[in-house]
Amino acid sequence: MVERICSVSWCPRKHHANGLCRTHDMRRRNGLDLEAPFRQYERGGHCKMAGCGELRSSSADYCPMHRVRVARSGDPGEAAPLRKPKARTAGLPRLKRSPNGSPQWNRPAYKREYRLQLDYGLTFDGLAAMLEVQANQCAICCAALVGEGVDWREKREFAIGHSAATGKVRGLLCHGCNKGIGFFRDDPGLLAAAIRYLTP
Repeated sequence: MVERICSVSWCPRKHHANGLCRTHDMRRRNGLDLEAPFRQYERGGHCKMAGCGELRSSSADYCPMHRVRVARSGDPGEAAPLRKPKARTAGLPRLKRSPNGSPQWNRPAYKREYRLQLDYGLTFDGLAAMLEVQANQCAICCAALVGEGVDWREKREFAIGHSAATGKVRGLLCHGCNKGIGFFRDDPGLLAAAIRYLTP
């Protein structure tokens, strides 16, 4: 008995239904071009977006983020800045369980420093040094950042000013100044226009 193959002239695949292989039958059902060549992907390839080093899946040209952008708008946009490190490489040691079996990584102080390192690349020691350099004052309005007798490691009463585009830390700010810069979208032009507006 002769084995049937796909009726598309160049396709050597085994027959599945309607004279076609599985792939061409799926294309027929979805109204796609039967003559388009099969797209083969190698595992472990990288996103074809310039500047993006993320791995793509085995069924797409882009990494998951750029693939979603292409599906929504047809444009992959720009490569995202690599701000945050992977969770397991945040810089803090991975703590083992204590002798009584409770997980040490769940301690509040460890979790706070872990998030600080993950989000800003800072440790408690680095943050303490920045506070000392700024003499416990906001980098803009010079208001006191930490009140008397307050442990900023447990309750941080100031904001870490950073670039939204690159993630680079600029300095320590009071919450009012930090919100003000955020409302002006980190745009020096808008801030200059506001200064001209306020100047009599």
